Amino acid sequence: IRCSVLLIFIITGSVDSRPLRQLGVMTENSVVCLIEEQCRRKFRELNLNYLYVNNWPTKGCFLKGNNAYFGIGGTVEEMSDTDLPGIQERIWCDRE
Repeated sequence: IRCSVLLIFIITGSVDSRPLRQLGVMTENSVVCLIEEQCRRKFRELNLNYLYVNNWPTKGCFLKGNNAYFGIGGTVEEMSDTDLPGIQERIWCDRE
């Protein structure tokens, strides 16, 4: 864990103490979670506390604290936006 925190500091210039699984980093094998079921699978994989589904202002699959959220509706662009408000972070699904 110390190595991970150091690496984050080097890359971003700040220390983030959250586990790496919560950083919402997109990789080559990541795609946007377009439907609730994709978000639900990722939620289970990440072993988060709860998944809340509603018509949130933020669309698609995202993380806030140790909970996942899926904002129904919205465009693919809205569901893939990485500039989320507050402590929200985009959750990316695995390419199928």
